[in-house]
Amino acid sequence: MVRVAASVTDNVLTITVSDQGSGISEEHHSRIFEPFFTTKSGLKNGLGYGLPISRSIVKSMGGTISFESKVGCGTVFCIMLPLGSEKGMPE
Repeated sequence: MVRVAASVTDNVLTITVSDQGSGISEEHHSRIFEPFFTTKSGLKNGLGYGLPISRSIVKSMGGTISFESKVGCGTVFCIMLPLGSEKGMPE
């Protein structure tokens, strides 16, 4: 099951997307936003470009994207986007 949640705090929209899947191994954490990086084989399983594109879109909107994952427990992605006329994320 995939869960999506959203909240607004201090003019920042936070979107979390979580699953209870197999998780992302620690050795892959530093590479998941690299273009064409994939752990799956064959074109039907993706090209490894979805997360890099997502990160680029989020960054172009002045936001950030991060994740936490544990093998066997699933993954949570957190997208934070500034609202209104402010540029960039608060520190």
